[in-house]
Amino acid sequence: MVTTLGELIKAARLECGLRSEDLADAIGVSRTYISKLENDRMSNPSLEVLRDLSQILKKPVSYFFDTPIAVQFFESLPQDVQEHVRKIILEPSGVTLESDGSQVLEAFISYFRSQSSNL
Repeated sequence: MVTTLGELIKAARLECGLRSEDLADAIGVSRTYISKLENDRMSNPSLEVLRDLSQILKKPVSYFFDTPIAVQFFESLPQDVQEHVRKIILEPSGVTLESDGSQVLEAFISYFRSQSSNL
């Protein structure tokens, strides 16, 4: 069973038939960077790298996350922030905390993408 971010990246890369060099070139990072990610020597890639990985590997960004992480993140927020997030991010997307964790994460991603286009 695949459980770490590195294992997920490597499994998706192999599924696409890509060499690590090909993936590195496609997203504009070094082969060493990909190796560190795949071997769990680096576990915090930027959102831009995750976005690029998801595009090249044909996976939703949520693929790279353990789905309960999105819910755990939400629950770690102060109560007033939780209410704000619920009203401006989750409810407009038709998502609740009882939804699949990947749906919660996708609601966050959609919201932040819409905000970044306003900058």
